[in-house]
Amino acid sequence: MKDKEKIATIIQLLAAKTEKGEIRWDATEKAEVLQTSLANGTVRLFPRSIRREHPTQPGIEVPQRDLVVAIFNENAELIDEASDVELKDVMERPYYVLREMYSAARRQAKGVDKALDQILTELQK
Repeated sequence: MKDKEKIATIIQLLAAKTEKGEIRWDATEKAEVLQTSLANGTVRLFPRSIRREHPTQPGIEVPQRDLVVAIFNENAELIDEASDVELKDVMERPYYVLREMYSAARRQAKGVDKALDQILTELQK
């Protein structure tokens, strides 16, 4: 299995476990970066803004937002990373999978559901 295929498999497993609530995501020192710690390393998930050539207008660049998964070893050294664009040949709908996982991870890390429940409880008194 090639590196990008392995990362695609890791993403699919993380996405499934995130959806089931089996993975704990935490906020980091950087506002939009989320991470989960595993036995032998850490996985970070974050958006990255870049500029790409417009698909139908050569020479014109447009801003785009990729979603990136970065994998660190137990010494906090980056060992690999991949964006949704880099995974499109080895994974079905990588942007959608990463966007859904990022959204769920962000809600968990930021305590969104708990905060909304508390506001609802207060307003319903």
